[in-house]
Amino acid sequence: MESRFSSISNVVANKKFKQPQVEAITELLIWTMYADDKIRLEENDVIDEFLRSVKWDSPLQPEYYFSSAVAQVRTALDDSSKADWLLANIRERLADRETMSEVVEACYALAQADGELSPRETEFLARLSREFQVELPRRDTEE
Repeated sequence: MESRFSSISNVVANKKFKQPQVEAITELLIWTMYADDKIRLEENDVIDEFLRSVKWDSPLQPEYYFSSAVAQVRTALDDSSKADWLLANIRERLADRETMSEVVEACYALAQADGELSPRETEFLARLSREFQVELPRRDTEE
């Protein structure tokens, strides 16, 4: 399982993101974590690791931002119009296709961290792919 989590770090490691991108990536990772209604401590740890690895350039401390982002994602999960708005807003903050593609790859790795993609995770990842106009990574077929 460790290799799946480290693959997320590899996708976004050593990148120089601007603060709006860091926040957008954080929100998408949280949304991915909540997509299957199974919150895993390891998933949360990966997001914490991401936050520790990037330059944080905001007066709001990362842990407070994280709490705010969780609330925003939960609201989006309960209200499709707010989900549409949040996803469009995230797309705008990510700004470029390369970053969008890398973030979708990171979300995919996080979603399959438990060894499978649930139908809800698959649906969420497909939505990201459509919204960002990027291809999903190929599914692992090795069993």
